[in-house]
Amino acid sequence: FYGHGEARIWRAASGGDELRASGGARFSRFEAFAPDVPGIDATATGPADVHYSYQGLVGSAGVQLLRPNAYNLYLSFLQGFRAPNLQETTVIGDTGSKFEVANPDLGPERSNTWEAGGRLLFSPVQVEVAGFRAEIYDAIDEAEVEYQPADGGQVINAVQRVNTAEALYYGVESALAAEWR
Repeated sequence: FYGHGEARIWRAASGGDELRASGGARFSRFEAFAPDVPGIDATATGPADVHYSYQGLVGSAGVQLLRPNAYNLYLSFLQGFRAPNLQETTVIGDTGSKFEVANPDLGPERSNTWEAGGRLLFSPVQVEVAGFRAEIYDAIDEAEVEYQPADGGQVINAVQRVNTAEALYYGVESALAAEWR
């Protein structure tokens, strides 16, 4: 379920400049089931089922000051929610560069992102600059683990997808364009 709204909250008497606000919310539900997954628990005598269900409510909000064909300045806040997929929770074996083992307890990632930027038009030149900061909570990452096959085989070094405390991404991007006719 998703809802989004936008509204002009101010407009200059001259009709050029205006301030807009936007906001929205989304509810997501993810459910997955995989029967008889081998290697879920090193102490298990056989395969086990993986079944999980996650739901999340996220929102977004933003403001924008703009004048058509002159500038567009904005600030936005967005939340994110990503549930793990079945491959991340049930994989076991050589995946090409490593040996992975399943983690049926892998949970969803959540994020908060701030973004600010602007576009200025000085005909015939256009300049754009944007910056963002994204904080991810319970980020899905890999951790080294020791794994012993259920058949009692040799213990091996492997990796397993796990939720880490948090991750931080930030950056700036820019563009410069010119047009001559």
